[in-house]
Amino acid sequence: MSTADDLPLPLRVWPKEFSTDSLSYLISRINDQRGSFRNVTEEDLEEEIRAIKAGEAESKDDTQTFDLDDDPEPRSIREEIAMVRENIVKEVATAQAESAYALDFVSLLLSAHSPRQAEISMSPFLKQNVPMGSLGAEVGASPQRSDSDKRDSDLVITGWKIQSLFGSADGLLEAATRLETEMEKETKYWEGVLAVKGRGWSVCRLPRERHTLGVRYGFSEAAPTFRDRGLAALRSDPVTGCIDLDTGTLSGSPSTIRVRIQQRKTGKLIAVSVALDDSVDENGEESQSIEAAILAARNSLYDEELHHELHREARTMLNRGVKCKSEVIVLPLKGDREVLIDLVPTTDFTADVKNTDIANGVGRDEVDATDVKLATTIALSARMLLSRAHRQNLERRAKPPPPLTEKKLPRHIYSILRPILTELESHGGK
Repeated sequence: MSTADDLPLPLRVWPKEFSTDSLSYLISRINDQRGSFRNVTEEDLEEEIRAIKAGEAESKDDTQTFDLDDDPEPRSIREEIAMVRENIVKEVATAQAESAYALDFVSLLLSAHSPRQAEISMSPFLKQNVPMGSLGAEVGASPQRSDSDKRDSDLVITGWKIQSLFGSADGLLEAATRLETEMEKETKYWEGVLAVKGRGWSVCRLPRERHTLGVRYGFSEAAPTFRDRGLAALRSDPVTGCIDLDTGTLSGSPSTIRVRIQQRKTGKLIAVSVALDDSVDENGEESQSIEAAILAARNSLYDEELHHELHREARTMLNRGVKCKSEVIVLPLKGDREVLIDLVPTTDFTADVKNTDIANGVGRDEVDATDVKLATTIALSARMLLSRAHRQNLERRAKPPPPLTEKKLPRHIYSILRPILTELESHGGK
């Protein structure tokens, strides 16, 4: 067994020669007493020297003196470090001796059954002084128990078995109840999926979530930005199990196209188009079905694309009096009137129209039905012309493609505002 002196440890003894004249020692002393060298100036040092010579310096703190001959007793620090090192060496040696004793004990105990393997782990001292197999172990007989103790033990065993059986039965009942609930949720979900499929919607897997089903309600001939958003996930409600439509975070709240007619000079509202709401059933009540949600998402996406295409076309029609004011497109009408086209949230459409009427002093009974029909006709015509543009895209894709060129072909600008504006100019907005 190795001694404590032979044990290698990465500890170094404090250097025997301790010089107080070294530059590193002086710098450390100055930093301890004065702080950073930025705080030491020539004027302060000269003033302190003069005060010391005159005998007027009164030291309030030992750290305020600048005497390099003071010795912080490095020998006491060396002795403390040496003592700590000695204690560490003793603890390590003790731990090594205890582990060696335990290894010899186990090796001697196993030597009675497998001497060759036990001899490998024995220390040389144990091999020389103790014969192999001299230490053994055996299983002792259990103490004799009385009949009453046996009966008590049997009762405890029986009680534990009954309790375990009851716990297993309760666990099985809970699992059966949970399984029944999950089956009901799955049944509702798949019934909803079949209902969506039966209505003619295209149901497929999501590209990035292969385990999730989705419904495609967009338009294949739309612009790439809007075509990619025409796919929503069909998820199951974690509480009821009913099918829910998840359009993602990019869709936002449903929107719709609003067409208004107002006076050009005063800004007084004359008429507002009627909003198309597919979420109302035949009885006039709001429908909460999954199909109503799909229709609302489709109409919102369609109107967003329409608003985008109207802005692209309006920028090329400045010569015909068409203007773009932020998100509003302004079309001129004959007389002192103009048409405003913008995109507003579906939920706020009715409230916005009501507030605008009150602000301009126009009651619902005072609005001309012809102007309301005109505004609604403009909105419907724009939607129909966008559908015609989609069909033209399909016909264009069915034809042989043009020769390949290095230049990227610009996307075609749809003709939507031009037919509407031509019709308004021809009939004077009547």
